[in-house]
Amino acid sequence: MSEKEGKKFVLILLASLFLIAITTYFISYFYTPAISGFSVSNNFNDENWGILTPAVDGKYFERAIVPDDKNPENFITKHSIKYGEQTYRSESMDNSKCQNNFNENVSIRIFIPDSYAPDSSAEILCQWHGSNDYLIGEWITRSPPLALATQNGNWGIQYWWDENFISASSLKYKTLNLGSYEKDIGHFINWTFFIHWGFNRDGKLFVWKNNAEVVHLENISIGYNDKVGNYFKFGIYKWDWKKSQTDVNEREVYHDDYSRECFS
Repeated sequence: MSEKEGKKFVLILLASLFLIAITTYFISYFYTPAISGFSVSNNFNDENWGILTPAVDGKYFERAIVPDDKNPENFITKHSIKYGEQTYRSESMDNSKCQNNFNENVSIRIFIPDSYAPDSSAEILCQWHGSNDYLIGEWITRSPPLALATQNGNWGIQYWWDENFISASSLKYKTLNLGSYEKDIGHFINWTFFIHWGFNRDGKLFVWKNNAEVVHLENISIGYNDKVGNYFKFGIYKWDWKKSQTDVNEREVYHDDYSRECFS
């Protein structure tokens, strides 16, 4: 190998190592009753997995790996909450971060059961969440920069952004109605997301439902001007239950085949 070829090889190797370093992968298919790599996210401190396990002060939630009724060789995640049991959130959290100006691919299957009645109050079934820059005084509570939710019998997308280095109260958002989930009840729905995080009209958001594109947005603002980046959560978050009961008093949802990729 000549000196020129040797330098070229080193440059290619360094470039490859750099690409590996900036690419984050997380894949979980829940094929076994055990799961690792996810943190619990609820409105009280309890790290238990289990079926309505009593926790601190009599608060309850469900976050478990259960058999798939339609495929006995498969396992899926179940999250459920009940109003009156002092909880409005049951989620699993992937803490790996995807930064601004990076691209992100996420796919996940979501199953809503027959008991999932329409509610005028929304609930989030999966969401990306920003990472506040606390060290420079960014203490504001912010909505997720991207979320898939249900409300009034419909699927919906909501995305938020703020170009300010320290977010204040001037956060901006848009909501997209993706249509009724009535025919989706009792079936796993495949959701795929491509996001280019950009808070200054340089972002992109493409969403597919069962391989059919339902959102195609370019040159949009999406995400916050943070140093660290966004992490991902799935399960149920029903914030109106913080204040009062809504049209329903319980929610359960199932997820499977989660994968996530972050790359420049």
